[in-house]
Amino acid sequence: MYLVGTGNPSGPVDAGFGTGNDKGTQLALGAMLLAGAAAGGAIKMRRRPARART
Repeated sequence: MYLVGTGNPSGPVDAGFGTGNDKGTQLALGAMLLAGAAAGGAIKMRRRPARART
């Protein structure tokens, strides 16, 4: 038998990756990954085809 609580949850949920209140590090890591992906895409888009390099 399962019981479902009627109260509102309070505090962070332990999901296995860091603490629930460590938002600064997670935001910085996400921003860094997003910037790296954008830079890689920009470099790939600006690269000339091999036949145009002659």
